[in-house]
Amino acid sequence: MVREFWWGKLSLAASFWNIFIGGWLLCAVIGGFTYPLIYLVCPLVARFLLLIILFVYPLWATVGVWRSANSGKSRPVWGVLAKGVTGFYFINIVYHAVVNSQHMMGILMQ
Repeated sequence: MVREFWWGKLSLAASFWNIFIGGWLLCAVIGGFTYPLIYLVCPLVARFLLLIILFVYPLWATVGVWRSANSGKSRPVWGVLAKGVTGFYFINIVYHAVVNSQHMMGILMQ
């Protein structure tokens, strides 16, 4: 399923709602509850988890949804809307990564 999602072979609805939105919510909940606990035990693992939640997963999810939108398996309007939401989300991540880069590097390197 991971490979099919990455290459846009899943339906746009499944890609967007299950993996992009559902996965983002799952990352937020897991990260929010486990990051403080893991940080107390092993700060390096906590920083790695934070990096995955903030950068790796959103990038992977954005690419998969974008490719699903390009596949032509759904109505064009849904593809445009999905690209708009994921594109805006990705630009937001990049913006915050640049604006907060010194702070984030401080957290990741402590």
